[in-house]
Amino acid sequence: MNILWMFSIALGGALGSISRFGISSLLNQNHPWGTLSANVMGSLILGGLFATTKQGMLSSESPFYAFLAIGFCGAFTTFSTFSLEVFQILGDGKWLSAFGHIIANFTLSFGAIYAGYFFLMSFFK
Repeated sequence: MNILWMFSIALGGALGSISRFGISSLLNQNHPWGTLSANVMGSLILGGLFATTKQGMLSSESPFYAFLAIGFCGAFTTFSTFSLEVFQILGDGKWLSAFGHIIANFTLSFGAIYAGYFFLMSFFK
């Protein structure tokens, strides 16, 4: 990993996090539509990047890939990475593993939110 690659990731991450904040600020009123939008858009971008690397049009070692896939999508949404992982597992024909990955991510992540929230709430009482 060289300095250009790391700078590309950092710049993409900064722009991704600012973009996520912006879209959430605009759309999250009565429901987290901004979050859903960011997750779907990030998944769309990452899916497109995955396709371009599979077709040999873009190298996953390029600074542009680092900027967009790792930096921007990583900060804009981690759900896009999760979606790509499930897509790849399904592509390998491992339906049970994909289903397990989905269930584990949702239940463990939600459980962690729940645990962290209630742990800290009880700590600050």
